[in-house]
Amino acid sequence: MLYIHLLIFNYLLADRFCLFRTCIRHVHFTSAERFDNKFVRLKRFGQKFHNIRIFELKLQYRLRLGRENEQAHFALRLPFAIFAHKYGKIIMFSKNRIKQIRSLAMKKRRDESGLFVAEGPKLVGEMLARFRCQYMAVSESSTFAVPSEVKECDIVTHEELSRATLLTTPHEVIAVFEKPTANKTPQPALAARDKLCLALDDIQDPGNVGTIIRTANWFGIDTVFCSAGTADVFSPKVLQATMGALVRVNVHYCDLEQTLAALRDEMPVYGTFLDGNDIYSANLAENGIIVIGNEGNGISPAVERTVTQRLRIPSFPEGRKTVESLNASIATAVVCAEFRRRSII
Repeated sequence: MLYIHLLIFNYLLADRFCLFRTCIRHVHFTSAERFDNKFVRLKRFGQKFHNIRIFELKLQYRLRLGRENEQAHFALRLPFAIFAHKYGKIIMFSKNRIKQIRSLAMKKRRDESGLFVAEGPKLVGEMLARFRCQYMAVSESSTFAVPSEVKECDIVTHEELSRATLLTTPHEVIAVFEKPTANKTPQPALAARDKLCLALDDIQDPGNVGTIIRTANWFGIDTVFCSAGTADVFSPKVLQATMGALVRVNVHYCDLEQTLAALRDEMPVYGTFLDGNDIYSANLAENGIIVIGNEGNGISPAVERTVTQRLRIPSFPEGRKTVESLNASIATAVVCAEFRRRSII
């Protein structure tokens, strides 16, 4: 084993292969160091000191003898912390950064800063397609490929990641994204024109909101209107429940009563009620807005006045004693499935 201490300035990491080349240049092999079937393993740890990174590189290597010339062939197993970087520099996971991330669990802080947090390789990977990433922290054991546009990233231990996570269990990657400059629509008619949309009337459970957005994406619905009392779509629990569907679904927070009142003359507004018409026998248009009410109180009286057609999901068999109603996200899936089924028959 050979231990090498390298002093590398921040800017040395501008290219993802730069560190690799630097390591090779600093390794001097002697005959005593020729061990067969040994693999190169490179592990970095560092600390910030006067703008200089101190790395300990632990190398085990394998040498093979060629027929004519002696050549060294390296089987490299480089942790993501070293090899996958394409961003400009590496900085340590600071207490201020942890504080910032944890503060974004609160809607007030998200609104003030214009930032939100996504966690996990799957979700973060999806978010990168639409939202600008301001900062990322990746577990040292992760194989998540950080894209070149991410300019600031920390490589942290699992323990450090668990200090910053907003979830019960850390998920390898935490990223801070910028919220879109406007998530409200001044012209709802343009957003809803000639398509099927959803409207959420004070859906307060984050899991329900996220699942509804995911369901909308599955059924090809790309526009969702939300009342002010609906859970924030950028909250950590909502984002997790969307499974990345937010990238393909536009969510608009608005005065729902006013928005629906302006649209009801142009398209049907459907509402789900316990006393509505059986959805399986009702006339359904391909376009329109489906209103989903609050988990406990249903659709509010003000929004109810804008509904042009009342729908009901019947229990089976009808008349049998059962639960009072379906979960809001499940009811949404049933309604959307029936609308889409009608459009293909």
